[in-house]
Amino acid sequence: MIVVLVAIFYFDNHFDDAHGGILFAAIAILIALGGRELTRLFNAKLPAPSPHPTSSPATPPPPQISYPLLTLAAIGTCAVIYARPWLAELTLPILITWLVLTTLAAFIRHSVPAQRTDQAITVGALTALGIIYMGIGPAMLLIIRQENHNGAYLVAAIIMATKCCDIGAYFTGRAIGKHKLIPWLSPGKTWQGLIGGMILSAIVAASLAQLDCARYPIIWAAASGALLGLFGQVGDLLASLFKRDAGVKDSGNTIPGFGGVLDVVDSPIIAAPIAWLLLQLLH
Repeated sequence: MIVVLVAIFYFDNHFDDAHGGILFAAIAILIALGGRELTRLFNAKLPAPSPHPTSSPATPPPPQISYPLLTLAAIGTCAVIYARPWLAELTLPILITWLVLTTLAAFIRHSVPAQRTDQAITVGALTALGIIYMGIGPAMLLIIRQENHNGAYLVAAIIMATKCCDIGAYFTGRAIGKHKLIPWLSPGKTWQGLIGGMILSAIVAASLAQLDCARYPIIWAAASGALLGLFGQVGDLLASLFKRDAGVKDSGNTIPGFGGVLDVVDSPIIAAPIAWLLLQLLH
């Protein structure tokens, strides 16, 4: 997996220096894979439908989140962001319109063909959540890629610093972890592990900042790395919440040794908007 990531950022940096087309293509593939897993988690918790509201005694099929719709909407969200250099001031209106129309499509798909009203709010809300979760976070990485010098390297550094918190938290927790962080949600996580993970993220971020010609102040980089590690753990806990509610351990088995795609991208998805905000504050 590490080799694949290195290859993506290498080719994106050397063959598409301005806009990040290769990174966009890689994100679209991840959304397609992760969207299937997220849809499966959401559908596992949708309740059985109530009796059909018409005079027919037949019971309609159980409500389902549409995987094609959710995935297309999330990829479309990233596509709009990717096209920012060409869309300019039209980007935000187009993005908002796209999000409204795709959410509306979820309501129509659920209610109109079967003439049903039950679970309409649930289906629409879960679809909107899925579009935001799978679309906005990855899109923020594209914005970072396009707005910053050596953007491919910066995105890679953000992902690395965020994921290193998982490594630091794991080993620190095993060595000295005593106080549970959130035992009802993730029994294996400890406060000591979280602190150790954030320290490792800070060290990695500061080191990577110096490798990039010391473009970023080392103290700022270390503090940012710690924050990215923290919010990455929030993303990991959010994914754990989804999985526990759905009654599964892993979101899938797409990536051997790691589980599903969501098990890998859950922390960068949440950390990416924080990284963009930190860069805006620095500039």
